[in-house]
Amino acid sequence: MGVVSLRAALSALALSCAPLALQAQEYRLSPQDLLPQSNYEFDLPTGAELANPKGMEAFNKMAEEIRQSSTAIVMKDLQERGIALGILPDGQTPAEALAAAAGEARLPEGYRVTIFVSRAMGEGALRDLMSLHRNRKDVRFVFRGVPDGMSVPEFGWWLKELLSPDGDLIQDLHINLDPELFDLAGAEMAPTMILEDLNQTDTAATNGKDVGKIMARAVGFNDPDWLYERMQKGQTDERSNNAVPIEEEDLRVRAEREAAAVASRFTRDPEVLKSRYWDRQAASLKNMRVMPAGTDRRRVLHFMYRAGEEIKDNDGKVLAFAGEVFQPHDVLPFDRRIFVFNPNIEREVRFVEEQLQTNRAGVSRIMLIVTEVPQTQPGQEPWDGLQALINRFGVQVFLLNDHFRTSFSIKATPTEIFPEQGNGRVEVISEEWGLL
Repeated sequence: MGVVSLRAALSALALSCAPLALQAQEYRLSPQDLLPQSNYEFDLPTGAELANPKGMEAFNKMAEEIRQSSTAIVMKDLQERGIALGILPDGQTPAEALAAAAGEARLPEGYRVTIFVSRAMGEGALRDLMSLHRNRKDVRFVFRGVPDGMSVPEFGWWLKELLSPDGDLIQDLHINLDPELFDLAGAEMAPTMILEDLNQTDTAATNGKDVGKIMARAVGFNDPDWLYERMQKGQTDERSNNAVPIEEEDLRVRAEREAAAVASRFTRDPEVLKSRYWDRQAASLKNMRVMPAGTDRRRVLHFMYRAGEEIKDNDGKVLAFAGEVFQPHDVLPFDRRIFVFNPNIEREVRFVEEQLQTNRAGVSRIMLIVTEVPQTQPGQEPWDGLQALINRFGVQVFLLNDHFRTSFSIKATPTEIFPEQGNGRVEVISEEWGLL
């Protein structure tokens, strides 16, 4: 289920200095895109526009205020301040620190459960989960970053407000903001629990982080005592469908992006700008990672749209009036055949190549959307990877963005989206192909 933004334009992002003038694009449906077109033209930004995009001066001023947001610096500074204030222990092992901490421990001595959480779980579920484990010193909660649009202080205030119905609940919980713990535990979904033995820490392997040897993990569960019991029975990896993808951006990626924005005012070197552009694209795609499909799955996609303004076709005929709520393909049948795939998995590339040799009824345009920046040989640029795909398939290749992923409910690769006549109407089909 998704909402298609008809007003949003098809954005073309390209570097004017690229000799092949390729468009690394993010695709959004627009009213024009729903209509058959003979060709599409994209205006490329000039070098001046690329180096000084609209609003950059104001953004630089804002970024200047947070230029010291390097995660390493912030974490080190917080650690030192915490020790100086007596909030954090100095020189204690994790097990000793846990034993000395205030609160109740229900797990055997030296054991702790870390629960990786996200706002994507829903405010009610977060509040209930944290209330359930209040006053437990052997349970801690960890966020990977702060929600989009929030600063770290705003996140702290939001969390306090979230837990305020339970009085001083936030004072009775151990809550961390630490993306490195997510990496060490391999946590991609929330909630995820890990059971740690703090008597078996490996500071070299964990880069000095406060984490013990991981004895068991569970995805989609939230009972620490149950996890310990499962570990005792030899069950060390439990999974369920009661988990959601983590919503918050890695705090380190955000800090690096903001720092890069500040540094950008000191250079107009096209090579540096190109490198930063592709770094941002790679980071964006990594944060919305789409995994290969394990099995085949076929779904019918449904879209609802409220027209913000009158929509007309090329002849001036009104297709939808302002404020009207409708399903887009009731106005104009969907006529795109779209493949979403990972260009760095050869079996998916071959699969798309084979499928393009077949035809589907009602299709007027084929589109390819990739979930990663194509890998290239040493000395080549990402442009070369996109050009290789364009040459291989003979059609334009787009980069996936989060809007398209959400609107078309992209869950796995490869996914084919196409029209199909059914129930007296043209339906939009999403078909995932398990190639493993």
